[in-house]
Amino acid sequence: MEQSHAKVSGFGARRVAGCLLGVAICCAFFFGKAYFALAEPAASLKPISQRELYPPAGEVVLEGCGPKVLQVKAGCPAGTFQELRAIEWKQGCSLYVVNLSEFRCPVVLARAVSGFDELEVRLKKNLLVSFVGQILDSQESDGGWGDPLSTAQYLWYLSFFNDSYREERDRGFSWLKDQRDNEEKCWGVPCRPGYNAKILFYLVQAGFNESHRVVHDGLLWLESKQNYIGEEKWNVSINADEEEGSCLFYQGSTSSQVSLDEHGEAQVAFAPKYGERILFDCGSRTSVTVFDEKKEVVFEGSGSSSENISFLISPACWGDEKWSSCDVEATLFAVMNPLLDKKHKDEAKTYLKGLLREGAVGGAYLLSNNSLRDSAWYLRYVDPSKEVGEWLIFEQNNDGSWGEGSWEERAIMTVRVIDALRVLSSELKAVSEAIHDGLRWLEQERPVEGWGSIEADALTFLALKASSLLTLQASPPVVELKEDEQIVEITSFLEGSGALSDVVRSGALFSKTLQGRVAMSVAGEQEGVVKVVLAKNKTEDGVDTGFFFLDNKTGHALIVPIIVRNEPFIFFKPPEKVLLFEGGGLVEVDVEKSSSLFLCKLNETVLKRLEEQGVSVRPESFAVQERKKITFNISTRLKEAASFPLGISFRCTTGDDEFGDVLGAMNFSVLYFDTFPFSAPDRVTILFGGKKTLKIKNNLPIPASLKVSVASEEENLLRV
Repeated sequence: MEQSHAKVSGFGARRVAGCLLGVAICCAFFFGKAYFALAEPAASLKPISQRELYPPAGEVVLEGCGPKVLQVKAGCPAGTFQELRAIEWKQGCSLYVVNLSEFRCPVVLARAVSGFDELEVRLKKNLLVSFVGQILDSQESDGGWGDPLSTAQYLWYLSFFNDSYREERDRGFSWLKDQRDNEEKCWGVPCRPGYNAKILFYLVQAGFNESHRVVHDGLLWLESKQNYIGEEKWNVSINADEEEGSCLFYQGSTSSQVSLDEHGEAQVAFAPKYGERILFDCGSRTSVTVFDEKKEVVFEGSGSSSENISFLISPACWGDEKWSSCDVEATLFAVMNPLLDKKHKDEAKTYLKGLLREGAVGGAYLLSNNSLRDSAWYLRYVDPSKEVGEWLIFEQNNDGSWGEGSWEERAIMTVRVIDALRVLSSELKAVSEAIHDGLRWLEQERPVEGWGSIEADALTFLALKASSLLTLQASPPVVELKEDEQIVEITSFLEGSGALSDVVRSGALFSKTLQGRVAMSVAGEQEGVVKVVLAKNKTEDGVDTGFFFLDNKTGHALIVPIIVRNEPFIFFKPPEKVLLFEGGGLVEVDVEKSSSLFLCKLNETVLKRLEEQGVSVRPESFAVQERKKITFNISTRLKEAASFPLGISFRCTTGDDEFGDVLGAMNFSVLYFDTFPFSAPDRVTILFGGKKTLKIKNNLPIPASLKVSVASEEENLLRV
């Protein structure tokens, strides 16, 4: 059989050798990586609370685990990343807090590198609130948003997120204060009631009240512009060409004769009523001026001998000109303000109720130039009328929306009607379905990037948030419980989430690792913030980790990591003053300590110092577990009486490397005498029935007390 041979030489041999070397390196790299992957636990990075969307101003807690502490950074995809502080957690893991409000991008990235592993977490903000970024970006350097009405609206929208944007809101509110007319304390040139009523309504909705000067002054101005009849009478001044004549004064269906004086003048006082017509018939050329109870001119008119002068008293409404017109929208916004004086509000409600008209197929609507919008406002803020609710439901479009025009206009109208119908949720059967269809239309039709209108986006968020999962925030987001107790403030990410303290009380839970070790109590609720007290129940030394949960019907609304640290401690409490005699003595010291077993040893530095002083302490090392007292033998080489302070410190260990050594110290003053305090006979002999005086000498230079006890082998024979 012929044998074949293969020969490789020259360049070919070198190329083959190179290939083999490359394969070897690749194999070594691959298997080396695989070896390290098997030798070391895999690293991980994940949020403690897994959500599809996160509040844009919230704080997200990440858990990072690995063979080494991870270096985690967070930032926007195209921006600069900042390193996050690592909080020591359980073995091999740390916690990291990402404050989403620090990043304007819709998706915040958290990244870490562990060996060959590159870890990344995507924290997606709730795009339903993208309008917030638009509002913040459009705020001008002076704090405002162009004009007072837009500024007030945007302050309301930002209030949806409680105190998350307090700084921006405070700047906007200060700007509004400066934009008022300095004399009348109102906005606009000229100041109009409708414009000011809207601004004040939005400010009150944003959480500002009469304790703020802007709101207080604005309400006073607004109330002064209402067609309002007080309790006092009005006065009429008549001036006629005819001297000593008379005029007929008609008020509604009643009339009276008014006599003119020699100058053709007369004064008439009367009690006005809304909607009444006032008429003057003087038979000559006449001028009439009507004054209200504040001496303000209500009406001025004149007529010839063949003309009567008449005036119709307006309803209790607001208009551009007082006592001359009514503006439905202006009146609605004034009445919608919960801080408006009740008497003024009740009179205006009567006017608005008079505008209700029967619908074509039932129900009732408010007669205005925009009946759908104004009827929704009427139902929501003025009167929860079933008839108005029936009419609004009938006006709903087949696709679930309300209104007409552009998508943005329909979205705004749909939200307003949904918000209004919610007040009748338990009154009308069809309300639930109408609201459901409206919310479904908003969810399905709203573009991912928003409607393109801040108002439409903000109101859509207002409608959809009420049916969304309750999202809570804790401050601090990670609780390191080192002291006996700590206060944690819990807020709802969204305003108006009901009694938050009830949610906390009914849904609070601890993980098994913390049950029995930590207790929770509610300290109070104020302005949407619930203060929760977390307190240690047990004092065993060591570190325990776990979670504090707040649950609702759909799951965890809040997860707060808790680190309970009970660090070991030991305190030595000697008497303030110690007496030592002729070489030393015993000192009994009280001990207060935590649960650990302590192995204590006299500090080396202190030991040297004591030797220099001629003092020694025994024992130099000892164990302390259950003992409450320790007796030390202190000896000295001093030859003369002396007094001096003595400080002794011990370095104690518990066997727990996490806490390290614990320092125990004691300080006291020593009064040393170079002799025993008393001298007495070594033996006393007493005959039966006899007496003997025992003399004891005080050898000290100071008075001393003495307690003597006498004993004998035959105690029944000894009487002292």
